[in-house]
Amino acid sequence: MKTKFFLCAFFALFGFMILEASAQQSSDSMYFDYRIDNVVINSPDLMYGAHPFGDNIARKFAVIQNTYTYVVPGEPSSPGHKTTIVKPTLYNAVRKINSYYRKVVKDKQMDQAEAAKLLNHVFDVAISVFTQPTAALEAELKKYKKPEDLAAVFKRVKIK
Repeated sequence: MKTKFFLCAFFALFGFMILEASAQQSSDSMYFDYRIDNVVINSPDLMYGAHPFGDNIARKFAVIQNTYTYVVPGEPSSPGHKTTIVKPTLYNAVRKINSYYRKVVKDKQMDQAEAAKLLNHVFDVAISVFTQPTAALEAELKKYKKPEDLAAVFKRVKIK
């Protein structure tokens, strides 16, 4: 009796996985809710550094850093502070794309306004998806290492 139950559960789970995979393949875009709080981005308490693409990009990058990372204080057995990253796949992809666009503009391979527009979208996506389930997006990002490919994944993400 137990084996029949486990077999039914296994096949049901396997069927749902196949159904989810086919649904993802049929749609090339990924959709997330728009969850950017302008009060947080425009807060006077937000500490941010300079960014070559402007003040708005610098503020959003500071929000991403403050949202995706936190510092765990040291303990007696391990006295140093540790920085912990929440959703490291997303955070590292955003950082890699940020440095890529900065380098591309510095080498004059892309216009600064165009790079700022693309990077703004990446930052908007990163801020919006933080509180949402991102397993599909993270799985897609794990497939790629080059920043151009990571940026292409973020271009396919639509926030509504």
